[in-house]
Amino acid sequence: MTTPLPWTVQGVASAQIPTFLTRTFNMVNDAKTNAIISWDKTGKSFVVHDVNALCQRLPKIAGLFTPSFGSFVNELSIYGFAGAIAEDGSYVFSNDAFQRGKPEMLRTIRRKENFGRYRRGSTRASAASLSMAQ
Repeated sequence: MTTPLPWTVQGVASAQIPTFLTRTFNMVNDAKTNAIISWDKTGKSFVVHDVNALCQRLPKIAGLFTPSFGSFVNELSIYGFAGAIAEDGSYVFSNDAFQRGKPEMLRTIRRKENFGRYRRGSTRASAASLSMAQ
């Protein structure tokens, strides 16, 4: 059995919080992974320092089926995270409700509806934009 981490999501009605978010929150909080992924100085976003090392841990820690950084980024995007590349080449992700020391805010993060390329009406919209371009 593992020891609960500081600010762990345990005890915050985790049944309402998607597993991906709780596992990501705990991974960012874990001091053992700070060389790979950690909070930024403000605690309002997190930084991926070592993509390769993160990919090795994704299936076990984040519950993703593939050890792909692209899958991780896509899953973050589905939950409304914004991403950027820092000057040092690290990746920075943020969401207003994903903050250090505030696991209770994870309940407010919602999965985007109709996310993906098969959104309702997307075929019609694409066809309309193509016909306008001609």
